[in-house]
Amino acid sequence: MKTQKLFPGFLIAMPHLQDEMFAQSVILLLQHDEQGSMGLLLNKPLGQCVGNLVSEVQGATRKDDEVYLGGPVEPSKGFILHPDTYKDESTFFTDAGLSVSTSIRALKDLTLQRKVPFRFFIGHAAWAPLQLEQELANGSWMTVPIDEQMIFSTQSQAFWYQLLQKINLDPSRIVQGNAGELH
Repeated sequence: MKTQKLFPGFLIAMPHLQDEMFAQSVILLLQHDEQGSMGLLLNKPLGQCVGNLVSEVQGATRKDDEVYLGGPVEPSKGFILHPDTYKDESTFFTDAGLSVSTSIRALKDLTLQRKVPFRFFIGHAAWAPLQLEQELANGSWMTVPIDEQMIFSTQSQAFWYQLLQKINLDPSRIVQGNAGELH
């Protein structure tokens, strides 16, 4: 099975995907190649604030921003999703106007900037080589082109439903078909 260009883009969990971690999730796919895939769950807040992580930063204006569960892999590592206007030595993925940084310095810098949107994640989602293609073929996920504005402006609880609405899909009318086709 040949890998296809899926990133940058969204993965939307189909309604029949009932896994506790991924049910009604929206994932920003950051990497997809012959070595596997990596992404961040965009709509799983943890009920914690960034201020708990950077309480010592004087003048931080973003301490109330939510912390999100990025996925079950590397749960002790933080990932900061932000526009590609900010970069430090830890920054990677500079496609579609977005970047990811992993340093505490980046988190501190971004909490001081009011105008630069960001989301902070703990952990990430990952797939082995060709695993994501198989899950797509089984109809667990649907791919949608990235919408940078939605990432930073949509309330996490509504993200899944609003993204389906944007592409004119009613989740109650989606039926799983063969090879992931929607009927």
